[in-house]
Amino acid sequence: MSDIVIEKRKSSPYETFNKCTLVDAQYYPMSSFRKIEFEDRKRIQFHIISIQGLPQQAGWQTISSIFLSVESLETRDSFATGHKKNSSLISWGENMPQMDLKDSSKVRFELKSQVLWKNKTVLGTTDVFEIGQLLKMQSQAGEDRDAHIELIVPIKSTTNNSTSPKQAILSLSVRQTAMKDRNSAITAVDQSRFVEMCQQQSSEELRAFVGKMVRFRKALEDTPFLCLIDIILGVSEGVRKIIENPVTRNINKNTVALSTALNQAFLPYESLSARHMGKRSEHTMEMMSEMLCSVVKALVSVENFLRMQDAFAKDKLEFKVTYWIRYFEECARFLLEKDSKRPVPLVNKTSRRVAYQSPMVASSELPKYNMLPMELPTTHASGSYVRPDLVRLIAEWIYSPSFRETRTPSSEPRSTNNVFCLHGAPGCGKTQLASHIMDWLQDMGCLGGYFSFESDATHKPSQILEALPMTVIHQICTAEPDAEGQLKAAFAKQQAAAVHGSLQDRFEKLFVGPMREFEKGRVAPAWNPLETLVFVIDGIGSRGDSDSAEYQRMVEVLGEFLSSKAVSRLPKYIKILVLCRSETGLGKMLSQSGTGYVCEMGPIVQYVESPSPSVSEPSTFGPTSTCFNGSAHALTGCSFDSFYSGVLIANVIF
Repeated sequence: MSDIVIEKRKSSPYETFNKCTLVDAQYYPMSSFRKIEFEDRKRIQFHIISIQGLPQQAGWQTISSIFLSVESLETRDSFATGHKKNSSLISWGENMPQMDLKDSSKVRFELKSQVLWKNKTVLGTTDVFEIGQLLKMQSQAGEDRDAHIELIVPIKSTTNNSTSPKQAILSLSVRQTAMKDRNSAITAVDQSRFVEMCQQQSSEELRAFVGKMVRFRKALEDTPFLCLIDIILGVSEGVRKIIENPVTRNINKNTVALSTALNQAFLPYESLSARHMGKRSEHTMEMMSEMLCSVVKALVSVENFLRMQDAFAKDKLEFKVTYWIRYFEECARFLLEKDSKRPVPLVNKTSRRVAYQSPMVASSELPKYNMLPMELPTTHASGSYVRPDLVRLIAEWIYSPSFRETRTPSSEPRSTNNVFCLHGAPGCGKTQLASHIMDWLQDMGCLGGYFSFESDATHKPSQILEALPMTVIHQICTAEPDAEGQLKAAFAKQQAAAVHGSLQDRFEKLFVGPMREFEKGRVAPAWNPLETLVFVIDGIGSRGDSDSAEYQRMVEVLGEFLSSKAVSRLPKYIKILVLCRSETGLGKMLSQSGTGYVCEMGPIVQYVESPSPSVSEPSTFGPTSTCFNGSAHALTGCSFDSFYSGVLIANVIF
């Protein structure tokens, strides 16, 4: 018999990501979840018909102080019945106590007596019965109105009279009534266990879905879907954090159902390779693109639902979650069954947002003074794609509030998390990386605009910076046509500011103010939030005169602008992604002023085999401090704790 040789295989980068992102030291690993056996509760009604053999008073009638109680041994709740006495008879017909119980819940019936202020005396107690047992006995007795079961109640002897009855017969019917809704099936006692069960199941299904996306990504390395799958993985990380956070209480079976639907929808694609995908029809590629873009929107909708505190808005957001559940279930059916109808993704009918076009089309309704035409970069058509780690990081910042938590409480509200600065050495691939992301943001209607400082060499650096507000305003009129009315009204009211105001003043009065009014004036903004709009500012430090004093002054003014109150008051759905060279010092300025998130695009990511993560206390959404792979650079206020354990990233500052 030959020896068995076990070869240690080096795991791939994306297998490492799958293990590190979804099971890390800062959050619950799957082994830490307690297995929960959960039973739905039922509304049980006990209809007391009669009690025969009760003790007699003066030898002729039943004691009038006798009553019956139904006690749950699980919660120790006891429901006492009353009765009506007419002559020598006691009528029990109106005594129908109702209790929310499980099949395994145990109850017993007690006969008690009380005279005036004296203590209650237990006359007799039935055996302990499970609800499932009582329902089975009732089923055998029949479901007719008069059908009932009989239970023996041994009577305790209180006198030396040998003629006292030894037992009574309790006749009753046990019925299961309809619940008002599914949430009524959960009592306060089991609420926390129900949430814990849903957290466990949602986390398991989400992990399975992410694992499927990682394998899917590996098979499609030469297709245009690579960046989109990394965006999905980044958004999934944000959803995972809020699902596994102990303070999340909105989680329910719909959250589990969505994770399951996502996991099942891509089963028909799982076995496809890049070669097979290339042979697929254009119709199939279009369907896959539509499904992957819908995954991002579905994950954003479930995170909005999990974070919502208002009860009415929460119900509306849950309706969107249920729509996505049906959509992905229909997608799986459509891919497996030829005769099924192609599903249609959810469309926000209250928004006319359109995909941003290149070159930008200026709005005919606004003045064109001090604005520059822009075209999107085209490096994504030929450049290689080598930085999935940063794409996932940026995607989580764009879509997930779990990443964008306020670092420190302040008396003055600031939205510093609206800015993400990515800086690096010349030629490291910042614009190329952004072009991959912008390509899919366009398709999802989430690209607000693009502004480059190297687009026009004929203008001075200060002139290009002065054109930033007007250029962005024209771009958002194209991407968000519903906001054009507020922007036109602001120009009519602030004509002097449009020409003579400072950079910050113009941006505040002509862009921030109107966009805040637009967001506030929408129908039901709480449960119908706008999708994220991302503006990309590129080319800072790329011109030949970037070493000049004039250019350095322009960078300082830009840093002051990004740290200003005007930018901090932007609506939360508007994000600014800034790309600059490290030598400009813009990243350092933003870091020192506490503005947004600053990340240095270092060398190519090095993947290493990560050890099994140790179990520690789950982190909340508050400030933390972490280091990546022993790096000397601290992460202050980092909301993506240990996001890439096993990935080397240089100098990420928050």
